[in-house]
Amino acid sequence: MLPYAGCVVCGLDAVTPFCSSICVDYKEMWWSGQGAHLFWLDADLLERTYCFRGEQEWKDTFRLVYFDPSSQMYRLSGIAHLADLCFKAPIDRNQACIGFTEDVSGFVKYDLEKIDWWSDCSHGLRKPVDWREFAFVVHASCWSLTLRFVDSDVENHLHTFLAISLLKRMAELPTKKRDFLSSWKNKQRGQDPFRIPDVGELIEECKQRRADLAARPALRRSSRLRPRIPLLKVPCEILCLILDRLDYQSVRQFCQAIYCPPMDSYWRSRAAPHLLELDEIRHEDLDWRHLCLELEELRTTTDTFDTRERILKILRENKDAYLRNLKKAHPLTAKDVINQIQFGRVLKYPDEFN
Repeated sequence: MLPYAGCVVCGLDAVTPFCSSICVDYKEMWWSGQGAHLFWLDADLLERTYCFRGEQEWKDTFRLVYFDPSSQMYRLSGIAHLADLCFKAPIDRNQACIGFTEDVSGFVKYDLEKIDWWSDCSHGLRKPVDWREFAFVVHASCWSLTLRFVDSDVENHLHTFLAISLLKRMAELPTKKRDFLSSWKNKQRGQDPFRIPDVGELIEECKQRRADLAARPALRRSSRLRPRIPLLKVPCEILCLILDRLDYQSVRQFCQAIYCPPMDSYWRSRAAPHLLELDEIRHEDLDWRHLCLELEELRTTTDTFDTRERILKILRENKDAYLRNLKKAHPLTAKDVINQIQFGRVLKYPDEFN
């Protein structure tokens, strides 16, 4: 049985994957030493790609938050997608490692019992140990969302981040949310909340649509491409107000009946709430109207965005508590929450969650 533990942000399992599945998916790996089959790359590069973003793969791609005795502070590891019977990740936070290795040099390593202790219902019966011996798993995607929606400087406040996130997770364990999560896992649902593969494919499709049109300038100017349909002679501002009142289906019908100019800036703005990649593709030449309407259809008719919306709801709640806790003279720390859990004390939401 593969080891798994709950992500301290979202609560969904993080699992060390099968080495065989990694090797099948990542053909360009090479042997990098005795008993090793590794592929190293920059963590930022991996976070910008759609690799390992399948319904299970993204949960197997994680970072560790651990206490560093040398600095007497919590540290963030690099990204790991490693087949192993324990949890380990690169010490260098800017590195990502994929594959399998028995060598632990350059890695921080924790056995399962030091990772999953907080989500085990028997935690109150265990003999307490030094709180600094525990580490925490956070999905790489959940960490990326935390940086974007909670605090870009959160890495300098890991004590507070852990305290608030862990308290939130513990407060939900005994509730009906556990049944929800079990059902979620049993159904093998949940797309990557940060880089959704369907969205990535859609972006490429819209680039190709615009490229195909640009490659046919004569046809683009001809009436064969644009039938003689009425032109609504109103200012763009008024047209935008009309479009704002229409859903994706009505917009398509509207644009079939009345000629609608490209208005890329409008469609870019309308797509923004569903498009975390916007800053990266803002200046791309693509079919923005098609992208916007397809995103709205995905959100309305599928569960593509369900994981993201659930995690963003958690992060919004955590952000309020996190920021208020930072302003306190004596803020809640990870040590406080860890020891409360170890000694089986009743955990309550802080005032900030109410």
